[in-house]
Amino acid sequence: MAAERHDHERSDLPIRPIVIGLVALTVLAIVVHLVLVLQLGGLRRARLREVPPPPPMAAAAPEAPPAPRLQTSPATDLAALRAAEQAALETYGWEDRAAGVVRIPIERAMDLIAEGR
Repeated sequence: MAAERHDHERSDLPIRPIVIGLVALTVLAIVVHLVLVLQLGGLRRARLREVPPPPPMAAAAPEAPPAPRLQTSPATDLAALRAAEQAALETYGWEDRAAGVVRIPIERAMDLIAEGR
């Protein structure tokens, strides 16, 4: 009789070793995580013991940081700056009243320069 030819597995995959391996990996992962949590907790406690307490003056620090501070709305600030600059270029006013220095509109100043005054 001729030898039989099989082109497939003759038996199913054994489930028991796979389940045991998965359970072992899960237990190992849990143990590793617990060890890491304990180790990191110990390192944190050691670091907190090394850090000195804050000085008493730290409690009396002001709430707001010193100037200059960050702009909360740069677009609005820029618009206000440009409006103030434009007003300074287009209006009459005192620059230094005590010294008698005045400000005139830029158009008028250019006209006076063009006339040669």
